[in-house]
Parts: sequence; C-alpha cells; structure tokens
Amino acid sequence: MSDPFVKITVGKTHFKSSVKRNTLSPEWNQEFECTVADTRGTVAFQVMDKDVVSDDALGNAAVALSSVPAKQAQAFALPLAKHHHKKQRTKGVLHVALWFTGSQAETPEPAGEYPPSYTPAGSEGFPVGPTGFPAAGYRRHE
Repeated sequence: MSDPFVKITVGKTHFKSSVKRNTLSPEWNQEFECTVADTRGTVAFQVMDKDVVSDDALGNAAVALSSVPAKQAQAFALPLAKHHHKKQRTKGVLHVALWFTGSQAETPEPAGEYPPSYTPAGSEGFPVGPTGFPAAGYRRHE
C-alpha cells in the first residue's frame, strides 16, 4: 500500500495535497488556486508516496497552461510517467479539472464530460481540482 500525496507546481507557486493513508486509489477532492501571469508555462504534478525517512516519487504529469480553458472547467486524465533505468513507464492516471476564472470569482460550466456527481466550485485565480470531482484522483496500474 501507499500513502500518496500530490505536489503541484505552477510557475514559482507550489502546493501540496493531503496524504491519503494506505491506498492505491486515493481521491483528494481538494482545490488550489493561484494567479497565473504567463500562460506559456505548465501545471506540473508529482505524485509521491509519504515515507518516514524520505518520500518516494510514484509518477509525474504536466498540463500546458495554453490548453486550459477560461471560465469552463476542463477535465484531464493524465498518465503518470515514472523514469526507471532510462525507460519511461506509466504508473497510473491522475484526474484533475483546470480552468482560468479571470479577475472575478466565477463558477465554470461543466463541459459535459464529467460524472453526474460533478459539482463545480468557483473561486478566484487558477483552481486545480474542484470539490465534487475526483480531483487528483490516482489509479495505479499494476
């Protein structure tokens, strides 16, 4: 079993999700936001396994900010790549929803590709993983 959490980087801004204990299929349902001045960068995700001595990387993924829509949540299923002895292997899938809200708080309209239980949560800045969507949900491939 793993104790996974996600490190999220947008430019010079860093976030860390909560740790989910003893699971291979966590759902965080957390929301993070920040101001993005330059949309030429990426949102980088690093799924980690929390350990007592040092945390282990489970996989990485990224989304180009240029592919993130304005005012409408976009779901992304990101294959997690892990480099292992000069080979890249897929280690699972990270599910996130991303959107730009502009300068005022707005609730995005679902794009029709979300599960029926999806309820978007509006906020200012750059939300990552709205409540109600299996945000940063991770499924490990065996």
